[in-house]
Amino acid sequence: MLRKNDARYQPSVFGWAVVFPFTHWTQDHPEIPAEIVVDASDCEDAVSFTKAIDRVFRYWRQRSVESGRTIYPIEVDDYAHVLVPEFQYVPSPAKCAEAVWEDVVRLSSKQCEILEGLGKNPRLLVNGGAGTGKTVLANAAAKKASSDGKRTALIIGAPLLAAALSEDLVGVLVCPADRISELPTSGFDVVVVDEGQELATSDGLAQVDRILKGGLSGGSWRWFMDADNQSLHNDAEPAALTRLEDLAMQWSPKRNVRSTKEIVALVQEALGADIGLSEIDGRGVRPLVQVMDSDQAALEWVGNFVAQKVKSGVDPRHLVVLGAPDELSKIRNSIHTLSDRDAIIVTGPDQLHQMKSRLVVSDPSTFRGLERAWTVVVCTKGFSLMPRPESYLYVAMTRSNAGLAIALGPDGKVWLEQLYQDQMTGKGRRA
Repeated sequence: MLRKNDARYQPSVFGWAVVFPFTHWTQDHPEIPAEIVVDASDCEDAVSFTKAIDRVFRYWRQRSVESGRTIYPIEVDDYAHVLVPEFQYVPSPAKCAEAVWEDVVRLSSKQCEILEGLGKNPRLLVNGGAGTGKTVLANAAAKKASSDGKRTALIIGAPLLAAALSEDLVGVLVCPADRISELPTSGFDVVVVDEGQELATSDGLAQVDRILKGGLSGGSWRWFMDADNQSLHNDAEPAALTRLEDLAMQWSPKRNVRSTKEIVALVQEALGADIGLSEIDGRGVRPLVQVMDSDQAALEWVGNFVAQKVKSGVDPRHLVVLGAPDELSKIRNSIHTLSDRDAIIVTGPDQLHQMKSRLVVSDPSTFRGLERAWTVVVCTKGFSLMPRPESYLYVAMTRSNAGLAIALGPDGKVWLEQLYQDQMTGKGRRA
């Protein structure tokens, strides 16, 4: 074995033992001393087994001293390298996702504890990267205000997310940002805004000011946003941001509570986006970037990737595949191993209930604010030609808890490489 692995070779010093896990050894034998026999009584639990192994080791250690030929540390290294080379244990994808989710819940609870400490401030502005828990915090803030007897509105710049949150927020009016004009003037004691970068404009501030008792200057509000990175439809206006900052206590959460350390590192490297520090261990699962020679090949790869994950035990409802809005049908057709009972194209709130038990095929704007254990991003030519493609990619890459895969067609590869170079040289707009 040492020869085959190019390790130093010389006469080896070794010991041995005989293990009878289901038999009690009652007699001594001249060729099998009792010290090197491990029987059923030694295998009852981890403690007794460890003691037996230590006994065997002491026996052979003494024999080696008596013979004058002992084993040296360098030899131990050789043996260890041969017997246990670069070994890495990776749990099943489903088990990995379960463990990651436990970390997500635990760390999100810590973020909520910090929010509680800031709750006495009448106005709070929270600006943080994707995955820092803003939606969880907005949800908690709305619940707290409602439980205190306040008329509370939660305004969300993402319709599908608004529909999802409204199911669990009893006593809170949840409204997508594009319908805020329908709300009554001075109708709420507290207004909570999530995905607030879409409302960080003069018109957006005017709308919130109108529905809030006391207005922005004298009323009570909590504003959660990612002004630098997630604006897909509106650019946050500097004057609007300045006004919010002047009126409120500010907090920027630094802990990423959604994605693993490996995913966070890839997002930061590829897009130059600060999405906080992650404490979530990926359990050996690393993000995967697959370059294909055509968009069709990229789609086929996505279909095979999904099939492999489902075969390994991943529930389809824990998967989302994100791509350009006009290519969703192509993406869905590539996932031919799943029937419509297990996969669905989602374009808005109407599919909310059906998507809960299925793999989701959607675009980053529609799925914004939501998350799943496994995310697949399809970067085709169509994706790279969308308005603000870097922001769409940022949103897509940050939807995942445990596993992230990116399939690149040739045009997607060229675009992403240029985006990366722009980030490295400081020429590009931050994602």
